[in-house]
Amino acid sequence: MICGRRPIEQGKPLLVEWLWELLRKGELLSGVDPRLREFDEEKVEKMMRLGLLCAHPNPSLRPTMRQVVKLFEEKKTEEVDEQEEGEEICILSKIKDNEILCSLNSISWSNSIGVGR
Repeated sequence: MICGRRPIEQGKPLLVEWLWELLRKGELLSGVDPRLREFDEEKVEKMMRLGLLCAHPNPSLRPTMRQVVKLFEEKKTEEVDEQEEGEEICILSKIKDNEILCSLNSISWSNSIGVGR
């Protein structure tokens, strides 16, 4: 993430938990490192949402690395596999909409280090 803080800091919520809370409040961009001066807010928010989706507490809702890489690659040909395009659209819709938030309601976070997939 581009927040300018460590994932774990004494006396502060875990970085990912803090960002999820900012997203819930509609204030995700306030989590960007204040030392960054000029940036494309739309692109930064998209990448932050993608990062949160990759760190989703429910591993089955996380995109695969292949899907993430596809989002970063430029399309060099007109021929796009329909299944791959569908997966990309699905991930982008999760990022754009607040579907990732809806799935958090039934999941509790663990503050233990080392919990993951």
